[in-house]
Formats: sequence, structure tokens, C-alpha cells
Amino acid sequence: MERIKLARAVMREAFKEDPDFKRTYIDNVAMVLYDRLDINIREDRDDVAETIVDLVFGSNERGEDYDYGEEIQNNMRGFSPEALEARDETS
Repeated sequence: MERIKLARAVMREAFKEDPDFKRTYIDNVAMVLYDRLDINIREDRDDVAETIVDLVFGSNERGEDYDYGEEIQNNMRGFSPEALEARDETS
């Protein structure tokens, strides 16, 4: 498991040093989304592709240890992150 963490850390550092390198990964994932799922709206496709790359390498604004499980469950229940945040602020 430590080797995987190290590999992800190396990739995160490479992405920080060379944003074009990360963009290459995003573009490749975006093309798979286009070819296999026919996602034709470029903004949506690129957003999903970037999310996938960030999940794989832990290179997102939420940090490498962020657990997406709760967020995904809430989304499936129809709760947006914004709605949950507003609910928490009023509680």
C-alpha cells in the first residue's frame, strides 16, 4: 500500500510541476468518455475526466484522503453539496 501512496504522490507532484502533463491525462480520459459514452458536451466531458484523474491520483482540492463515499451517497439521495452545507449552517 505504501508503494501506491508513493506513486500517487509522485504523480501529484508531477502534475503540480507540469500542468500540461496533467492536461494530457485529462484529455485522454475525456476521449474515452467521448468514444465509449458519447458525452458530446466538452465542458461536461472535461469536468468528469478531471474528476476521474483527481480521484485516481488524489490531486484534488479536497485532499488525497477525502472520502467520496458520503458525497456519492448524498448525491444519489438527491442532496447537493450546496444544499447540505446550507442545511448545516441553519442547524
